[in-house]
Amino acid sequence: WAAVDAFSADDERALGEAIALRIVASTLSKPVPDGAGTRPSRGLELRDEALLAYVSQVGNLVAMQGERQVFVAGARPRMRARRFTFAVLDTADVGAYSTPGGFVFVTRGLLAKLTSESELAWVLGHEIAHVDWEDGLSALKADIATKTWVGAFAEPFQVLGTEDPAAKKDPAQEQAKQQAAFNAIADRFYDLYEGTGLARESEQRADEKGLEYSTKAGYDGQGAVRALDALAPPENTPMFGRSLGDSITRVVTHGSKGERLSEMAPHL
Repeated sequence: WAAVDAFSADDERALGEAIALRIVASTLSKPVPDGAGTRPSRGLELRDEALLAYVSQVGNLVAMQGERQVFVAGARPRMRARRFTFAVLDTADVGAYSTPGGFVFVTRGLLAKLTSESELAWVLGHEIAHVDWEDGLSALKADIATKTWVGAFAEPFQVLGTEDPAAKKDPAQEQAKQQAAFNAIADRFYDLYEGTGLARESEQRADEKGLEYSTKAGYDGQGAVRALDALAPPENTPMFGRSLGDSITRVVTHGSKGERLSEMAPHL
């Protein structure tokens, strides 16, 4: 596993996939309202093929306007191109989440609150912007730099450059170290996802870039306004969200609806 500062595109995709699996696993633990009662969550919504195709179509159209465009088969991708994967989580929670490498999730709870495709386009654009600008990786790099959590993982993290290059290495042991380091990074990233927010400027930029991407894709810019109206708590109350998304039930502030609209106003 390479040092985090030297992540390759493959490293980024692998980390994003590991976090995505953790997101799906956490969703499985949440019962879903069903009539008068509840039913177990399916984690990923896979049965509604029309819904999945719709979300992917909107997401890919918006992603094509971003700094890191989706890969097109048979065409030469841009240097920073990424393969975006869009999915729906089977939960009544209201949220949209993204991970490094291009995994983007929206929940059934969020989709139920939106009333137009332009609103969905802006929400997806916000998450795509986090991937484009490597906001999650930046937060992880800053966290690792503090070395406050490495603790028991000190030995695995020798792969980050503290080993004697002349020392004889056991291949199996080296592979185990690499895997332990990867797991430690993935676990820490998920901890950040669960509780620690991105910088306020990252969220502001994601709002503005999401608007830019969605309008370039042909969507109504007022979709951002309507989405915030649909998702925000009462005015002048901080809008909460996870570090990589917009779940309004979390304790990480994105700013109030008024603040976010004011920051986007010059771009509307």
